[in-house]
Amino acid sequence: MIGLSGSNPARDLQRFETGERRPPATVVQAIFDATNGEVTPQDMHDCRLGWERQNLAAAE
Repeated sequence: MIGLSGSNPARDLQRFETGERRPPATVVQAIFDATNGEVTPQDMHDCRLGWERQNLAAAE
């Protein structure tokens, strides 16, 4: 539906959802379209930013 492929697309989606991984722009658009705008690119950015603040700060 959103164009994920590979050996474990469900895990990729989970990583995008938690912010552990940044999705490609085409996937961001596909998620926006599939959710009828309920999940925005800003939502995904904020999620990633939160993950980075929590995980990268802990590594320092």
